[in-house]
Amino acid sequence: MSQEKTEHTLVESLSPAAKPQGILRPTGVIVMLALALVVAALAYQLILVRDMSGALSQQEKLSSKQQQELQTLQQALAGKQQALETRLLQVEAKQSATLDQQAALASMYEALTRNEVQRGLAETEQLLIFASQQLQLTGQPAAALSILTAVDQRLGQLNRPDYIKLRRALASDMVTLKALPQVDTIRITAQLDSLAANVDKLPLLMDDMPAQTTPPPAADKDASWVARVSSEVWHELRSLVEIQRIDNPEAILLSPGQTWFLRENLKLRLLNTRLALLARDEAAFHADLQAAEKAIGRYFDPKSEAARQARATLQQLDKTKLVLRLPDLAASLAEVRAARQMVEGSGK
Repeated sequence: MSQEKTEHTLVESLSPAAKPQGILRPTGVIVMLALALVVAALAYQLILVRDMSGALSQQEKLSSKQQQELQTLQQALAGKQQALETRLLQVEAKQSATLDQQAALASMYEALTRNEVQRGLAETEQLLIFASQQLQLTGQPAAALSILTAVDQRLGQLNRPDYIKLRRALASDMVTLKALPQVDTIRITAQLDSLAANVDKLPLLMDDMPAQTTPPPAADKDASWVARVSSEVWHELRSLVEIQRIDNPEAILLSPGQTWFLRENLKLRLLNTRLALLARDEAAFHADLQAAEKAIGRYFDPKSEAARQARATLQQLDKTKLVLRLPDLAASLAEVRAARQMVEGSGK
């Protein structure tokens, strides 16, 4: 019995004091409130963690989808980039081929142009040499001037700046040629040919020598028969002899053969005059003209209109000057040769 009491007393002493019912201690309230706040905070944190976990899951799913789309886009871009690189390589190859072709064409064009320029300058030099030779041989500035004008027009059509000096030299030579007096060789040649053709028609001095018959004097009706007969006899006697003044006796002593040689000699003299004109031999030209004029005045009838016109034409031609101080076109030839050397030097 005592043992049971002892155990009961020990249990009561060990057990907490019994709380009075209906009355809460302040400490307990605070603890409860703290526990409630902690529980609420934990619950809120759990809710936030759950929401954040869902948002993160959705974000991860979206990121994964976007990553897949990005990978697909990157693959497409990589394919396009590779295609662009391939096309760029093709374009570069075509551009390189085009540049090579362009360089080859430029080289060919330059070679063709250089050859064309060389050929044009060579032809120009030959034309200038021919013009200079014709000028010295014929003495006609008109022919050389026409050649220089044609050459200048051709160079003007090419319109190259390296032809400026050459065209200036050509212009200077053309001005010099235009200032020279003109010798009308064609007109003089035509006049000489006309004189030679009319030589056979010129009357000789001996053709006018026969005496002209004069009619007998009119008989006087009042005169006797003896007076009339004596007058007629006297007239016939006077007509047998005629006295004239002749300054050149040999002109009337020519035989028919000599007159033929005289006319042929005059034709040859006029032909020599023409040859001297073409050869620019002024001394022979004037000598032949003077000899022909003297022959016409000596052996042909000075009363004839044809003889007077022939002598007047010869005297007029004798005043013509054939020898002129002609240029040699040296400046133009020097410039065209310098241009040729420049072009040939650039092609080496």
